[in-house]
Amino acid sequence: MAALAVLISHFCGMSGRPDPIDGFWGTDEDLGGLAVLIFFGLSGYLITDSILRGASFKFYAWSRFLRIYPALIVCLVVCIVAGAFLTRLSFDQYFSPQTSQFFFGNLFPFFWQEQRFLPGVFVPPWNAMNGPLWTIKYELACYITALAVFLFPKFLRRFAFVVLCVLFVIIWLAPIDSWQIPPASTVSSRVARFEYFNMGFFRYYAAIFFLAATARILVGDKPIRWLLLFFSLGIIFAAFYGTPISQLALLSGLSLVGVCVGCSSLLYFNGLYKQRIGDLSYSTYLYGWPISILCILLLASLLGFWPTMLIAAAITLVVACLSWKFVERPGLRLKSRIPRGAPFTISPVVSGRASASAFEQI
Repeated sequence: MAALAVLISHFCGMSGRPDPIDGFWGTDEDLGGLAVLIFFGLSGYLITDSILRGASFKFYAWSRFLRIYPALIVCLVVCIVAGAFLTRLSFDQYFSPQTSQFFFGNLFPFFWQEQRFLPGVFVPPWNAMNGPLWTIKYELACYITALAVFLFPKFLRRFAFVVLCVLFVIIWLAPIDSWQIPPASTVSSRVARFEYFNMGFFRYYAAIFFLAATARILVGDKPIRWLLLFFSLGIIFAAFYGTPISQLALLSGLSLVGVCVGCSSLLYFNGLYKQRIGDLSYSTYLYGWPISILCILLLASLLGFWPTMLIAAAITLVVACLSWKFVERPGLRLKSRIPRGAPFTISPVVSGRASASAFEQI
């Protein structure tokens, strides 16, 4: 649902229409921004559960790699191959350093500026081949930051998550200007100074990620505690209205609503969704942008806005199904070869909500 919300948000922008909730909950946020917050909230919540259930350092690290990189590598290759047929340039001009940067810059985004453009593909106003790729860097950064939890013995890991949450909330509240890095003169100095990593974005997403992690620890599967949590966030929002604290309460509350919905066993139809369909969210996010642009260019003038958007969403879901079946699921099955660590047990958070297999999907 969140991945489709990103597609809808981008499709509206590509079509020259306003975002469905533009300005409703912030001047710089839209439906796609809300969906990305839900992504980070779900990641923080589920990954925390995995670690607290005994995942080893090796199991955690390889699980994160297998969840992100196989589908990402295939998506980048598909985009480059498709771009060779879509570009307005010759093959010699197309296969240029910019094309290499599109591939390697998205595989190693911390040390190479991520690239959303391919030469001559989707000329203005839609000249980005795949716009959403930039957020993957910050998802990876949250995964890496969570590795700090393994420095603590198991009985202190809950405390470690709470400390990280407090740390990033404090960083969130610091003035944004304090995180701006003056531009460097050379590429090597930019890499050395980590200039390609925007701390302003990271503190934004990491705060949501670790707030959701703390919610997993303090609230778990207790409905009353969830109600108390949302009530407390509402009080904070009202008491500090117009301040960064109020904004953080609103954003974290919206994200945690997504966590509650996403962890509900009702949406999985007693496991039927996972067994018959799988997890289409990641590939829907990866392929939604280029498919939407192609549909707009080829069909919008003939069919109009709504039919074209529905077709784009349907094609994206079909591609996501193929990606899940032939790329993501086979990659995730390699996790069975990695020692998990502590014996697997179903924690209370799973009972009555998402099944254990849903956690394994991440």
